[in-house]
Amino acid sequence: MHFHITAQGVLIGSEHFITLDGRHFTFKGTCAYVLLQDVVDGNFSVAIDYASKSIIVSDQHDSVEFFHDSKVSVLYKSGKKPCLLHNYYVPF
Repeated sequence: MHFHITAQGVLIGSEHFITLDGRHFTFKGTCAYVLLQDVVDGNFSVAIDYASKSIIVSDQHDSVEFFHDSKVSVLYKSGKKPCLLHNYYVPF
C-alpha cells in the first residue's frame, strides 16, 4: 500500500509552528513539543526538545534523538546493539 501525503508542517525559528492543517501557533517555552504522533495505534511520534536542541523520533520499540551538533543518541527499549545510522555510529 502506498500513501501520498501532500500536507506539510513548518517550524520557524524557535517559537513559530505551522501545523499540517495550516494553523499557526507561537510557543515561547524551552520544553519539548510533540510535532507528529500516531494517535490511533501509537506506532510513532516525532518531538522537538528546545532545552537539548534536538529532534526525537520514536516508535514502539526505540527512540533516536538527533542533536543540532550532528550527534545522535539511541534508546533501545528492545535491547538491540549499537548501529550505524546514515553515517552516524551510535555507541553504547
